[in-house]
Amino acid sequence: MQVDYSQTPTTIELIATEWFVKLNSNELDVDGKQELEVWLNASETHRVAFEKVALLWQDTGNCDSLIFNKTTLTDGHKTKNVSFFYTTLSAAAMLIVCFLSFVDFPFDSGKNHTYRISSTFEGNKTLPLADGSVVTLSGNSQLDVDFTSNQRNIVLLSGTAHFQVSPDKTRPFTVYSKGIYTRAVGTAFQVKMDDDIQISVTEGTVAVGDTHQEIQRFIKISNGKQINVELAGRTMSEISTFDEKTALSWINGRFIYEDAPLNEIISDLNRYREKKLYVGNSVSTKIKIDASFDIQNIDSFLNGLAISHNIYTQETADRTVLVQQPGRE
Repeated sequence: MQVDYSQTPTTIELIATEWFVKLNSNELDVDGKQELEVWLNASETHRVAFEKVALLWQDTGNCDSLIFNKTTLTDGHKTKNVSFFYTTLSAAAMLIVCFLSFVDFPFDSGKNHTYRISSTFEGNKTLPLADGSVVTLSGNSQLDVDFTSNQRNIVLLSGTAHFQVSPDKTRPFTVYSKGIYTRAVGTAFQVKMDDDIQISVTEGTVAVGDTHQEIQRFIKISNGKQINVELAGRTMSEISTFDEKTALSWINGRFIYEDAPLNEIISDLNRYREKKLYVGNSVSTKIKIDASFDIQNIDSFLNGLAISHNIYTQETADRTVLVQQPGRE
């Protein structure tokens, strides 16, 4: 994490928030923790900002469970104990949103902000963007950020991302995914990219269009609505309602499914597995699943499949294949 130590107070607090989120999502290796220590020791202002973020985290009171941990940071010959709180990434997103609601985020119109954000199969990643918006990536997802003084563009390269967009009427916020764009000013929405594209709006209204069309038209989608785009034919489905509890459950570290196709579930699970799951030819395509389980406990779901649907796993060198024994769907 490259840090410019000559920052305004507000920017320092935002940097402190980024450090805090990285630490709480276990993204910092030994070198990263040493870099955090250097940043904290560089200025008392940095320490105060970090403690302010920690207190704000504690005061949100929206965490299901908190595990208290102490990390010792050295300051010359002195030793200081700094308390950190570990919980789900949804709480990390809430922390950033709460912080940004108390400050006026200073976008530097004289600079372009271009960078890439990636997550691994180990878990979600929640980070603030250069404009004060917040993005949460599912496991094994990737996007490119390109912000200027008059536009805010995101290219979702893979996976699923939820965006809490900071309002700015002068600079629309646009997410591109395989030529499909979702444009907003200040709202919240999710883009899920597999073989096709699914866009779900959780706050406000967005415009959805296709850059591949000669005549540019867009469809407006409002809060609680969803649209699917079939990429092979570049066709959009009818706008429908969706259940936020199931569609956004991954942000809270769980998968919740109600009457969901098995193939759809496996696609989600593979975001969090290094060794990918494949559905074998013996498995019925008619199977629909009801399930609720922790993202980090996928094995419990696979064990449940054996009990409920007679579906078992077969391991090969590079994959895990689901097979179904005859006689039961």
